Amino acid sequence: HPQQHQHPQQHQHQSPSEREVHILIVTLVTLNILESLLRKLCGHICGQAPPLSTMIDSIESTQNQYPSILSPILRSLLSPKGGGLNLRNLIWHGYLPSVPRHWLSLCLILSNSIMTLSNNNNNAFGIPKEEQTIEIVQSLKSLREHHSLSQILDHGANILSSNQSMTFLENMIIDTALIPHTHHKLLHVTLQKYAPSYPACFSAAMTILLEHALRLWFCEANDRHEQKIATPNEYFVTLDGHSQRDKHDILLHPFISNPTQPNLAITSTSAFTSSIASTSTSAFTSKQKNLLLNQIGPVATAFLSDLFLSPKGSGPNIRASISHGLWDSVLISELEHINNTHGFITHPISKANTLNNEQTKQKSTLQDSTFALLAAMHLLSSTKQLLQQQQQQQ
Repeated sequence: HPQQHQHPQQHQHQSPSEREVHILIVTLVTLNILESLLRKLCGHICGQAPPLSTMIDSIESTQNQYPSILSPILRSLLSPKGGGLNLRNLIWHGYLPSVPRHWLSLCLILSNSIMTLSNNNNNAFGIPKEEQTIEIVQSLKSLREHHSLSQILDHGANILSSNQSMTFLENMIIDTALIPHTHHKLLHVTLQKYAPSYPACFSAAMTILLEHALRLWFCEANDRHEQKIATPNEYFVTLDGHSQRDKHDILLHPFISNPTQPNLAITSTSAFTSSIASTSTSAFTSKQKNLLLNQIGPVATAFLSDLFLSPKGSGPNIRASISHGLWDSVLISELEHINNTHGFITHPISKANTLNNEQTKQKSTLQDSTFALLAAMHLLSSTKQLLQQQQQQQ
């Protein structure tokens, strides 16, 4: 049949590494959609929903309303409990640089089945696409309101404008071992294929790399080597997730739990504020300083906090907003463009004639996310290079 030959021809310009990364990004988006559908199925909204495992328990407790096989499949795929795969968290927190294609197939089938069960054939995300994009754009525009941040974004733009600079950055990241060799393919495709034209796909992939890079650095700096890998029934050290800071450490937090008393963390803003004046405050008697922040320095700490830990409504919170579905419509649009052009393109799609003026402005603002993440990776890799040079001289 002629159609049987369309798929190989369609991707003839993509290398195996590119297809591997593309499958990862599509899986991320599908997992976001699956999470969004589960929220709607359980009557929750984005930002106010319980953990996935709690929603799966809720589905299981609703007798005779859903197929009995649904909750066991969801738990096996998404839950960290009872030997579940915990796929969403493993990918979104950077542990997996690629995924087998059959996991993507299962996520697609589940999403379609739940959409059918909930009679939801439109707008699985719960937010109109236009409103969704506007919310992202407004959060990114806040970065340009500060002169120092705007300069950093311009530095990221300068890196992207030169193929030589992009290759230099990639080599520096690899040479300093900022990311492990297992993630080199993901790094290469993210920098060379997604960065020029697809800011949402780039941001999704690069936040995965950045979080895992910081986690490994955190473990080295604080002598927490056992936390470099995902451990069953243990919380991860994460880039954000302050809503659960009583359960796990935060990479950019000034204090971390004492290894002799794990999973102790700050439970109130007042405790945190009082600790700044005196580290001997009782709230921190079981705490130790996060030595990662000493090594990456105050500039990187402040910049990364602006990108990932800003109070709601005052900053982009890039990783959390992407991983919880706010970028889904933009991600899907970019993936459709990649599919329709039979592969990646290497010029900014914001210049394409198919975009109107407003879409061009939005795409330009979305690229600030690319610029910010490029600048962040350059700052971290150059800092690590300097530290390594100093260690060699000692």
